[in-house]
Amino acid sequence: AAAELAALPAVKARAVEANWIEKPAVNNQLSVQNSLRLAAETTAEFGEFAAAIDYRQRLLELTPGDNDCRLELARVLAASKRETEAAKLLASLITDRKVSRQMRWTAAWITPEVSGKRQEIWKSLVSQVQAGKDREMIVAVEALVVFDRGQFAEAASLVGKANIPSVQLQMLRAVMLKRAGQEREALNEFLAPLATASDSSALAAFAFGEDELRWQLVRLFARLNQPRAALKLAGADERLRGVVAAGVEDLKLQPLRLLTLQACATQRQRQSRLELLALLSLSAERIGEFDKAADFELARVAGLNGEERGKAEARVEQLKARQKEKVNKRGVPMTVTDALVAAR
Repeated sequence: AAAELAALPAVKARAVEANWIEKPAVNNQLSVQNSLRLAAETTAEFGEFAAAIDYRQRLLELTPGDNDCRLELARVLAASKRETEAAKLLASLITDRKVSRQMRWTAAWITPEVSGKRQEIWKSLVSQVQAGKDREMIVAVEALVVFDRGQFAEAASLVGKANIPSVQLQMLRAVMLKRAGQEREALNEFLAPLATASDSSALAAFAFGEDELRWQLVRLFARLNQPRAALKLAGADERLRGVVAAGVEDLKLQPLRLLTLQACATQRQRQSRLELLALLSLSAERIGEFDKAADFELARVAGLNGEERGKAEARVEQLKARQKEKVNKRGVPMTVTDALVAAR
């Protein structure tokens, strides 16, 4: 797999051929499975979908229980316009009760990606899921059909009418309400008792396109003019404490055709963090905590480039100036000694 990968035009064009460049010693410690996985990921990134499908299928022959690989195979099949096969593969995951709950929900969540907005694909997918007789998953997929048409409020209504006690259905409805612009209703749904802000698994199946629950709440509190609630909730998350994070300096990635779900989630989380820090900076400014606002803004700087970075740096200086002005207006507190002498 490694040799085949190196021979691909997209990879070969980036190979180091010059003799005067020192190259690291060859190290062949990758297992066959890891080699195939790496080859599948790399070829998909560069749009070599036929090769990526071949590598995924070979990997599944070696590890037939690798459901992550099944998900990625469905995505690359859809990317190569083989949506019927992709939908069949997803349906088999969604309806298999032996597959983990998170995996089944992830498969459901990415159905819009593999459908290609083709109604015949949706019709086939829904039919296959209905045959599984799992009411929760049937409701989810039927709502996602409507969601894929851009009818977010209608999709949320379908989930709500089902009245099935399910954390994932609750989160799905909240996401749909948020996409519909009904932010207050979305906040109430996220806050419903089936899940808590510290439950990192509540939205794990949706990580491909949505933030975890705590970040959803921080964003909505900030947008709904509840700055203190947003700041308090963010304070429990190390990533949102206004501290410059290491390793986020360059978020500019080369254009790639198809990233894995995990890579998409990581890239989206980096962007979300920048957006949340901006909202938290505004929230702190709104309640007069200019020093905290400056810290949040400064934490964004490392992840920005060009004009946006310059604007953030200028805002940091403005906030520091406002904090200094605030301190000067307050003055030095009056103190009284034992001799009753007042001093400033």
